[in-house]
Amino acid sequence: MAQVAKTPTGYAVERLVFAAIPPQTIIDGMLVDEKVFSAIFDRLIAQIASNNHHNVVLCIPGSSAFVKRILFPAPSREEVTKILREDFNMYFPFSSHSEVYFDIAEMGKGPSDHLEVLVVACKKRTIDSYLEVIQDLGINPMAVDVAFFALQNLFETVNGRTDVINMLVDIGYPEVNINVVKHGISLFTQDIFLPESVNPAHFLGEEIERAIVYYDSLAKGLGIECGILSGEMASQALLEHLQERLPVPLRLLETFHHRVLRKKEAFCKATNTELAGKMALCIGAAIGLLEAND
Repeated sequence: MAQVAKTPTGYAVERLVFAAIPPQTIIDGMLVDEKVFSAIFDRLIAQIASNNHHNVVLCIPGSSAFVKRILFPAPSREEVTKILREDFNMYFPFSSHSEVYFDIAEMGKGPSDHLEVLVVACKKRTIDSYLEVIQDLGINPMAVDVAFFALQNLFETVNGRTDVINMLVDIGYPEVNINVVKHGISLFTQDIFLPESVNPAHFLGEEIERAIVYYDSLAKGLGIECGILSGEMASQALLEHLQERLPVPLRLLETFHHRVLRKKEAFCKATNTELAGKMALCIGAAIGLLEAND
């Protein structure tokens, strides 16, 4: 959990706290042990020690979201939303729009002046399983972000939006999220699950390489130019192992920068700068909320 504030030059991580979530608390992205999660969340909020619990954003794993780029013969966001609701089954792998939350982001004009949008949807029961617990603690989240895009928020805050095609890889456990981006636009997303009984480095090398090959088959010459690693399991040793196999240069995500500052009091005794890099998703989600409210 991160508390992030807007500054004249960018953002400041004012507080960063964490706790391990026991196995079986969350299964397939769904919160199943509300009592355990509530106790952990309440304890973390107390460590943040802030009176402002209203500007809260929840970040969900990529596997819990449906993400798709679609071209529409419609000139506006409002008309696209109307089409998605009226012809829901043509675009979503769900039975009814009443069972999902969905949102769209305009990506620009496509062929024949069609509007290209990024559609993101998630089952209401997945989101609501978290919201109910959090709201019972007196906190009302203002937004829900997805891991793919939370990492993109942080990366672009530090590096800016460039024409370089970057593959952002958040290596958590058991889920790994991949987002290929160019100039602020998400070109491709994929999630990977790490089984318990595998060599993580070897398995990740195979799966990320497979994702690159699949992306290349869709990308029409827009090849990945750099890979950026972050997350719970990201390390220099893992990077060096993956670099031996993968066809793109890799580097670790730089969390702190002149645009994202770390306040000395931000870390409790159990945290450190290295851990902050491994908590890029919550920092990125917070930045996304601040940008939306700016």
